[in-house]
Amino acid sequence: MAKKIRIAVAIILLAIAALSAWQLWDYQRTSAAAEDVFQALRISAADEAFVGAGDTSYALPSVAALREENSDAVAWVYVEGTRINYPVMQTPDSEEFYLRKDFNRDYSLSGTPFMDARCGLDADELIVYGHNMKSGTMFADLLQFKDADYFQAHRNVYLATADGVRRYEIVAAFPTVAQDEGTYLFWHDQVYFEDEAAFHSFAAVLESVSLFALPADNPLSSGDRFLTLATCAYHAADGRFVLVAREVTSQ
Repeated sequence: MAKKIRIAVAIILLAIAALSAWQLWDYQRTSAAAEDVFQALRISAADEAFVGAGDTSYALPSVAALREENSDAVAWVYVEGTRINYPVMQTPDSEEFYLRKDFNRDYSLSGTPFMDARCGLDADELIVYGHNMKSGTMFADLLQFKDADYFQAHRNVYLATADGVRRYEIVAAFPTVAQDEGTYLFWHDQVYFEDEAAFHSFAAVLESVSLFALPADNPLSSGDRFLTLATCAYHAADGRFVLVAREVTSQ
């Protein structure tokens, strides 16, 4: 009897191992397939090159060209020196539509980054959500910004819209949560600052939670506009990791 039990346990363990291996293979396969879709867009919709910070030239995809293929596209986001280089979608009537959809609206575990439904492109704070994929794709690189050296070396974010390219400089990085009753969720509480007091409240809380000091030589000021990128993190239940970048130029 004991021998039969050992054999049965061994069979079960082998089955579990085989299932785990298959799930990992399938995850990697579907993640790679999703990246193929985005890589095709990076090539097919590449726009005229522009010069970014440090005289480095880039050619982000044309949002007009993207919209010819999918009218839900509102922007393209690139965080310099990282793998974050994706279209940004927006569906006001169903905010999380692209949570598990690729650019072509087909099911995808990776989804596609999407903008908060409350945001117009004139918002004081644009908020974009993306998955933290184990493969390192989508917004996984946001968590690299926990490291001070990495933070200092990757400060520029570019957002292409139908009106041109905006450059942002990352000013804050911090772990947080999606929902926490009793806490002022400043990072996604409002996308338009109602008044100067609302802005100063935002800036003060940002300073208190950021892993790194806000810029002292050019302090945040009323009238600044921000781009916030958020992804899942696992330091807490419903955890998130967030970058906040301030607009520097628009061209």
